[in-house]
Amino acid sequence: MTAPVNSWSRGIVAVPSGTEAADFDRGTIESGTPGALLMERAGVHAAELLLELFGRPLDRPVLVIAGTGNNGGDGLVLARALTAWGVPVHVLRPRPTTAGREMLRGWDVAIHDGSNMTDETMEALVSTASVVVDALLGTGLHEAPRDGAARIIRATRAAKGPILSLDLPSGVVADDGRVPGDAVRATATVAFGFPKLGTLLQPGRDHSGRIVAVDIGFPPPPRGEWFDALTPEWARARRPRRRSDAHKNSAGVVTVVAGREGMAGAALLAARSALRSGAGYVRLVAPAAVRDTVQAALPEVVFVDRSDAAAVRAAVDAAGALVVGPGMGTGAEEGELLRT
Repeated sequence: MTAPVNSWSRGIVAVPSGTEAADFDRGTIESGTPGALLMERAGVHAAELLLELFGRPLDRPVLVIAGTGNNGGDGLVLARALTAWGVPVHVLRPRPTTAGREMLRGWDVAIHDGSNMTDETMEALVSTASVVVDALLGTGLHEAPRDGAARIIRATRAAKGPILSLDLPSGVVADDGRVPGDAVRATATVAFGFPKLGTLLQPGRDHSGRIVAVDIGFPPPPRGEWFDALTPEWARARRPRRRSDAHKNSAGVVTVVAGREGMAGAALLAARSALRSGAGYVRLVAPAAVRDTVQAALPEVVFVDRSDAAAVRAAVDAAGALVVGPGMGTGAEEGELLRT
């Protein structure tokens, strides 16, 4: 997920629910930013992102599935922008409508009426597209899509190329990630302003693919009212940096007390996790029965036989962090070890 310009700080992204996003849209428009301008920016940015993610399709048309609401309007702006840039575009709408037609007036865009198509014809249209753009349903969805929209959503399963959803995949509830009926499975989702909460919660997250948030001119979000999401960028900025003269003891010493006979896997996973977290020196206290398995898989770990009480105490005393329990069991021998 890529952070938008108006995130709180480096790598932290504000995440509204669908209801919060709709209220924020309304407030932005009432404060003087025209809704048509937001739609224009959303559609053009989404068209640019489509070309960046999937390349410039020329051999087969892009198919834009456009509903009758604002999400559909974003899709029609995208269709116009791609056409202006020389990319062939078809538009599929769930029923006859004049909503948004002025955006395409004068442009060479084929418009298909889904209500007059059989399922097979619709699936054939979808399967021939280089990219399918899902601009069918937006943040206002709270129940299963109705028949016309549901048919088109099911037809997207025939897509042979990637699917780009605008703001969130059609059929996913933006407030909580529910999928009450048919839903698009997107390759990528372009979120306008901010990722919607439903695209980060299961099962909506599973339908959203890669999430890229783009700024379309919203003001800063309200502090303390929405969720925040941490991105890989945030983690990278806070990852510890080792000094050039660092050695294993200066990078962190961890002692893992884990495993028993027949449970070497738990010991291995715990010790490997300690290493991957950045520890420079890892001791594993475990029964002698799992020594060969552990040292074959993790030769960099120092094995300590848990029957050697003095060695166990020394390993614990030397640790900066102590992990106790994975796969140890709850018998008398384990109780004695813990008292040691």
